[in-house]
Amino acid sequence: MKKFDFELESSEKILIDKVFRTWSENSFCIINFLYYSNYTLLKKDREYKEALDISSHLLPDGIGMQILYKHKYNIKLPNLNGTDFTPYVLRYTAEEKISFALYGSTDNGLKFFKEWLEKEYGLLPYFSVNGYETIDLKSIKNNSILLIGRGSPLQEKWVLKNVNEVKEKGLMVITVGGFFDYFSPDNRRAPNFIRKIKLEFLFRFLQSPRKNFSKFFRNFNIIMDLFNNI
Repeated sequence: MKKFDFELESSEKILIDKVFRTWSENSFCIINFLYYSNYTLLKKDREYKEALDISSHLLPDGIGMQILYKHKYNIKLPNLNGTDFTPYVLRYTAEEKISFALYGSTDNGLKFFKEWLEKEYGLLPYFSVNGYETIDLKSIKNNSILLIGRGSPLQEKWVLKNVNEVKEKGLMVITVGGFFDYFSPDNRRAPNFIRKIKLEFLFRFLQSPRKNFSKFFRNFNIIMDLFNNI
């Protein structure tokens, strides 16, 4: 499969400066993440590959991509997952008073996420809609940030389909996956010690096995990928 040019900057502060500079210089910015279980989808999903190709910044997410790129290309990737990166964006958004909108999750999930946003950063989006509805881009302000949490690869394909409007409106678009849902009582992020031993993917599976079944077992394809590279 294609070798992607991932973002290699490991400092979140430097990376934040970098992506906002891209937005300023190009008048738009598209930030996507790629984790291993979705990397396996690229063999059969050309549209998903095209969606990743238009990224202004493509961030490697998780230990699977780190292992694969180290063994296959001798490249040491940082782990720039969206769950850790997005709060840095939100903090910068609060400091600079940048308008932002939300698209994704459910109405209930958005409710809890917005409560957390207001408590943590004093922020509220100017617009939000759940991920099961069709968004009218006329509702999205020019030169604002749009966080999309509709799950991958659906969210990346949506950006690809609407890339011309994204550019025309001068948006920064960040595909954040299930980030909105972490603030619902029915979902929670793995404790720090589980994250430190790189088993957050297992925690997510055990928390919602039906939802994450196929994603979890796609991770084991890495054994074949590494074997083929020997």
